[in-house]
Amino acid sequence: MNTQFNTVQTLSGFLGLLGMTIFVILLLKWILKRATRELETNGQHNIGKGIGSLSMRNKYPRADAFRYSGILLRYGMMVSLSATVLAFNWTVYERPVYIPDGTLDMDEVIEQIPITSQMPKLIPPPPPTTIEPVEKDMVLKDSPVFESMDVEADDKIPDYFDNEAIPPPPPPPPRKVISDPFISIAEEMPRFPGCENAAMSIKEKEECAKMKLLEYVYSHLKYPVLARETGVEGTVVIQFIVDREGRIETVNIVRDIGAGCGEAAAKIIQDMNDLPDNWSPGRQRGRPVKVLYTLPVKFKLEG
Repeated sequence: MNTQFNTVQTLSGFLGLLGMTIFVILLLKWILKRATRELETNGQHNIGKGIGSLSMRNKYPRADAFRYSGILLRYGMMVSLSATVLAFNWTVYERPVYIPDGTLDMDEVIEQIPITSQMPKLIPPPPPTTIEPVEKDMVLKDSPVFESMDVEADDKIPDYFDNEAIPPPPPPPPRKVISDPFISIAEEMPRFPGCENAAMSIKEKEECAKMKLLEYVYSHLKYPVLARETGVEGTVVIQFIVDREGRIETVNIVRDIGAGCGEAAAKIIQDMNDLPDNWSPGRQRGRPVKVLYTLPVKFKLEG
């Protein structure tokens, strides 16, 4: 038998057991006090009647609380068993996630976000130098004197490196950082975690991942106070890149409806990097690639 109790039912059960226990304690005290008063009135007591019997340990045997030990023991076992049943069958029901209808529908084509790296600006070449003609019979002043640098076999070559250290080679030129390209559509699109261990096909995993993604987004989405007070509704479009390791990067708000809705949706996407599991990266020809992912987030006030 599968019995489940919600929080209200479990709390009511514990309060009922507590109230019943208090009632039993008060009832037992009233019975013992009443029996004591009757015995005092009739003079029935054990004072001066000797000792030796266990029943002589109390002044008034009929007002002995140990007479009810068996009943109290059974009552305590009943209360403990009832509390255990309530505790084990206490069930907390998750609040259903409200996902607006047509969340993934977009009424217009969203352009891709531009690549973050920019091409360097082209510098025009310097203008050509003007060449002036030289007269044929012109003699240059201070003409250089050419000396013979021929070396004979018996000549002594001086050692130029005895006292001077060899200068270090020049540093290599800085490497140009080339941006890692991404694609918009892959053979296997990135998938939100939660469906990878299931025995399903790739298409079924993609549909399952979409539902898991929507449940995550709308269970963590906080409607901005300003948007709620002013009645702002609409669809915010977020674009982000899922890298080869399933991490989220370059989160951009492509379309915003104002009142803080775009920032609220972008924060949820950025917080996905704090999840215990990363996305399953997109794959092209069996190799992981960076993929641009477009996600519409609909803001709609519940009626």
